[in-house]
Amino acid sequence: MANKRLREDLEEINNHYQELIVVSKEAPKRKRQTQILCAEVKQNVQEITQQNQELSKRVQDLEAEQQRTRRKTQDLEGIALLAEDAKDL
Repeated sequence: MANKRLREDLEEINNHYQELIVVSKEAPKRKRQTQILCAEVKQNVQEITQQNQELSKRVQDLEAEQQRTRRKTQDLEGIALLAEDAKDL
């Protein structure tokens, strides 16, 4: 009877040991996959940050161009008013 219990315990221990072996082999694979994914994410973040900086610069340039265009429009409107006033003279 004791041998039967010992045998059952040994089988259970062996099963747990086999599970541990599988997990220990899988852990480095998962770690490598995680490192690869982490490197890809860092690269994507760098690319997105660079694109964001470029787009921010582009927005600033467009806003400056819009300001210049507004000033030119106001100047042209003023010239048009002067021209109309000069015509009336």
